[in-house]
Amino acid sequence: MTREKKTGWRRSVLRIGTAMQAILYAVLVTGIVWRFNPTLPYGALVLIFVGFCIAFYFLWIWVFVERPAELAKKLPISSKELRRKRQEFYDNLPNDCPYVGVQSEDCSE
Repeated sequence: MTREKKTGWRRSVLRIGTAMQAILYAVLVTGIVWRFNPTLPYGALVLIFVGFCIAFYFLWIWVFVERPAELAKKLPISSKELRRKRQEFYDNLPNDCPYVGVQSEDCSE
């Protein structure tokens, strides 16, 4: 998948903001882990913190950089495409009864 390249200060701000948000969430998760198990050694807490920092960093990069690029390809759907999809949907419905919402066994003219 190709992603658009951010240049200049935008890329730096994006990376710094993502890192700050990842650190915040990693601190919250590490705090929750520590509250449930206060006897956990500090080395394990540091490993948990670093692991969640890295995981949240890549998660936020995906959410704010990769995913919008995917959605931009899919959205917005043109009105012509929307009409085509809607017509295709209604054409594929069973056409037993001309009355909307009536089961086929209840359909009598």
